[in-house]
Amino acid sequence: PEFGSYEELVSKTSGEFRTISEEANDRFRRVVDEAMAQGTTVGGLVEVRAFGCPPGLGTYAAFSERLDGKIAGALMAIPSVKGVEIGEAADVRRAFGRDAMDAFVVEDGLVRRASNRMGGIEGGMTNGEPIRIRLHVKPIPTQKVPLPSIDIIEKEPRESFYERSDVCVVPAVGVIAEAVLAHVLAQEALRQFGGSTYDDFRESFERYTRRIGWRSRE
Repeated sequence: PEFGSYEELVSKTSGEFRTISEEANDRFRRVVDEAMAQGTTVGGLVEVRAFGCPPGLGTYAAFSERLDGKIAGALMAIPSVKGVEIGEAADVRRAFGRDAMDAFVVEDGLVRRASNRMGGIEGGMTNGEPIRIRLHVKPIPTQKVPLPSIDIIEKEPRESFYERSDVCVVPAVGVIAEAVLAHVLAQEALRQFGGSTYDDFRESFERYTRRIGWRSRE
């Protein structure tokens, strides 16, 4: 689902691949089993979400301080990640602007967005909606059936060396990505709200959210 609380999302998570349905988990398992039987590896798509980020984290004023740039840089540093997608970037690039934007609406007296195609980040800053990040994970190169390679001394064709290999690292990347995203957001929150203790930080955070009239969708 596009929206929904953290608790709702967790309640739908299923199986060893942490998909949002048992059917999806079974499909993923079949693909991994097939790759294992063929002695090869498989990649996939990871989606990570962050709830509870108020509008205004990050900045539009300096390219090096834009929050989307920080997030993308940190997540691209995870081994096997070959692409970082914020929101529905792969879909909105094919849409007209009128269909790609997240319109403003009022819900329970609060200004919200009717959709979350931008993934909770616009202009280098959070917009108050849940942050949605997708990571494109490649199959790892070390596999049971050797790939063509070369002997770097003799400069002759050789098969690649095989010792051991995971078939799919996508679930592990999901766990790592959650930690990396949390770290980036925590750094940004500390920069904005400061405080030498948790109580000071929380007081500053709550004062800010009261002033702008915002609360999380959780």
